[in-house]
Amino acid sequence: MKRIYYIIALLLLLTVQLKAQKVDATLELLVSIAEKDLVTQDPTVQDPVTVNAKLVWAESKKQLAVVIKASIFTDWHIYSKVTKGSPFIPTTIEVKFPEGALLPIGEWEKPFDEEFNESSSIYVGDELFFIRYYNVKDAVKIQGEFRAGLYYQACDPFQCFPPKTKMISL
Repeated sequence: MKRIYYIIALLLLLTVQLKAQKVDATLELLVSIAEKDLVTQDPTVQDPVTVNAKLVWAESKKQLAVVIKASIFTDWHIYSKVTKGSPFIPTTIEVKFPEGALLPIGEWEKPFDEEFNESSSIYVGDELFFIRYYNVKDAVKIQGEFRAGLYYQACDPFQCFPPKTKMISL
């Protein structure tokens, strides 16, 4: 009998956690609008990757999303995955939030990547979106600096630039 109670309690706990992890449907709609409205500067040969970011709040203010857009110059790429020991640097998402204010919902949604060779994959294109949703844990702690961006290495068929970080204040 105790075993049944433990199983029921565990199922209830999992249900509560799953509900807490659900993204508000209106927030998802607001994020899709933000994707269309988010503009990056045109990349150039001297600066082949441009980045912009936006914080999107749910109407309830209980959730928010970080939307990062990257644009990459024609014939250039950044690495999404590389094998251990590779000389290339994979792209990582960098965020800075007030500590303890947000709880992530799931993982980062990332753009489609292309296989570059047997040891790496790359991002190419002018509309790459990285999105992550968060529950607002403590609205009181929400005061402070919000920054988001990318750490990446840009390469074309002939050269690679040193790794670079681009952060945007939100």
